[in-house]
Amino acid sequence: MVDNFYSTYQDDRIYGKLELSYDITKDIKVIGRFGGDYTNYKTERIEPRIIYTEGSYQATGNGTTVGNQGYYSKYRSQRGQIDASLLLTGNHTFGDFSVGATLGWNLNQRNYDNVGGYNEQLDIPGWNSLSNTSSYSITDTDSWNRRLLGLLGQVELGYKDWAFLNLSARNDWSSTLPMGDNSFFYGGANVSVLLNQAIPALKNVKQIDLLKVRAAIGQTGNDADVYMTNSYYRPFQYYYTYLPISGVSGLTEYNRLPNKSLKPEITTEYELGLSGTFFGNRLSFDVAYYDRTTKNQIISATLAPETGYTSNTRNVGKLQNKGIEAMVNFTPIRTKDWEWSVGATFAKNWSKVKELWDGLDEYTIPVGTTSTGLYSSMRGVSYVLKVGEPIGIFKLPATQKVTDKNSPYYGYRIVNGNGFLQSSTTDYDYLGSSQPDFVMGFTTHLKWKNLSLAATGDWHKGGLMYSETSYITHFNGNSTETVFNERDAFVYPHSVKIVGGEYVENNIPVTSNYMNYVQGNYSYNPEVRRDFVVSRSYFKLRELALTYDFPKTITSALKMQKLSLSLVGHNLLLITPKHQNYIDPESSNFGNDISSEFGETMGSVSTRNYGINLKVVF
Repeated sequence: MVDNFYSTYQDDRIYGKLELSYDITKDIKVIGRFGGDYTNYKTERIEPRIIYTEGSYQATGNGTTVGNQGYYSKYRSQRGQIDASLLLTGNHTFGDFSVGATLGWNLNQRNYDNVGGYNEQLDIPGWNSLSNTSSYSITDTDSWNRRLLGLLGQVELGYKDWAFLNLSARNDWSSTLPMGDNSFFYGGANVSVLLNQAIPALKNVKQIDLLKVRAAIGQTGNDADVYMTNSYYRPFQYYYTYLPISGVSGLTEYNRLPNKSLKPEITTEYELGLSGTFFGNRLSFDVAYYDRTTKNQIISATLAPETGYTSNTRNVGKLQNKGIEAMVNFTPIRTKDWEWSVGATFAKNWSKVKELWDGLDEYTIPVGTTSTGLYSSMRGVSYVLKVGEPIGIFKLPATQKVTDKNSPYYGYRIVNGNGFLQSSTTDYDYLGSSQPDFVMGFTTHLKWKNLSLAATGDWHKGGLMYSETSYITHFNGNSTETVFNERDAFVYPHSVKIVGGEYVENNIPVTSNYMNYVQGNYSYNPEVRRDFVVSRSYFKLRELALTYDFPKTITSALKMQKLSLSLVGHNLLLITPKHQNYIDPESSNFGNDISSEFGETMGSVSTRNYGINLKVVF
């Protein structure tokens, strides 16, 4: 099976950059930069045509000897980017003051082109070709170009090398925003003071190498993706109906309604920070607080299909993120032959949906695409923005319960005639956010003479994610939750049934022959959906490296500055909570925007890598 069902990928990439500068005067310089990155790649996907032997069990049971018609696709794509800048810079010192300024122009242009086709009925087994069909191959092509032009300026002021002020501004014009209204401006300011130089009492404290306080306010702008303000057309296809038919061609407009009044995303951030190094750089720290608000974030909102579209591009009102970030490094041992250093980082973010649009209280984030539109949920699990709540919370249908507060069975679950739980059609449960409680990173480096051992690790605490792998293992009975009660008959505790229009204590057992329904199928047990939303917590040993630096006697003889050999391992250890034994929480294949935080749909598994690195510096 593995040898016959497979995909191939091959790419050729060329990239590079060039920088030229010219000194107009002692203090003024002009700089030109140009860079490019181009990739050409080819993909193929093969599913073989399968023919059963006449009279075999498969042929008899299916009524045909054709087990699989086969499938073959082949695409060639090109993706490119160029970036060019022209800068005029100047620096000058006036007594205790220094000033620097930059004026510049920037061009960023990206393009994509894809052409290929596929057929879903191969004639000759083993021949993988678009020509191998008595039907027809479907051709497919798409391309786009986008351009961003920018003018920028920056001024840097300094006083006695201990007080600094930086002012920056930029205006961009984007081809992906509405014509005639595609300009947006953003800028910022930051100030920093070296306290150990500004405060006389600290100047002669030898234990303080650096102590700096900083504050900043700034904005960043972001344009839209392609075809957000204009639509495009594709050859009509609906399941197995394709145009042209009998020489009559037909195109269909893409199902996303474009927005002619789309605005750019603008993020405004405030930050306060304090950093320092001490004892000959053996101890250092950095701590910062930030408050970041994004206005007019661009999303694809779902629409009723009756409108002729399934989604429309629009701006979200206001999303807020604020938090703290901290870092500390310490070298407890430093001798002639030995050195040991350790470090840690900590980050905690509080997110909140401040407002949406048009008085909307809740919005369901699309979590996938189909040929006809967007998925609003997976297996009944939705991912929503709700005003007043953290960004990205999980919502799913609640279990039917007794809602009469005067009933002795208030809050009990209601079963049907088979003893199965039922989904509510009006009530929903909110399980929590995809945002972590905090994230920590750890590093350690131990060196003895020319031999060193280094390790890095990450701890991600809290947060939730959807797992399609959990759903599949529940459905086929491979998840640990499906062995509840050793799959013997049971009666749902704290449940009632309806007899003569009245609630009575439930005594209907779920028998063992129905375990595949109630333990693995959310259609018969809505609470199974809760198992599809798993913890995002993990600890990961990110990297472990053992390195030997060859002595200078060898590198000098070889005309080298440095020569080192390393044994390296990546992702050597992964620890997840007991009930999250399905996937690596870092796996996600839902995209690059906020929907990427939703989870995974049986994406590629994470890998453990081992390698040997040889580093040569001439």
